[in-house]
Amino acid sequence: MLGNITEANVKRFLGGIAENMESMEREGLKDLLRSLIEQITLDPRSHECQINYRIGVDLRNKVASPRGVEPLLPP
Repeated sequence: MLGNITEANVKRFLGGIAENMESMEREGLKDLLRSLIEQITLDPRSHECQINYRIGVDLRNKVASPRGVEPLLPP
């Protein structure tokens, strides 16, 4: 599932959040960024930056279990 996330998906998601960031107070903004970003890696030689996002995935099966055959009540 995570392999299907594209750069365009991330830009679309973060674009909606970025619109509200300017109006947020500093502590709220820091909490938001901590919840979105897991790690930032900077390469001092190439000056490249890699951002690892914190994406929660719920892998639990949300399908109801079958109840089986219920005994029929007498007519």
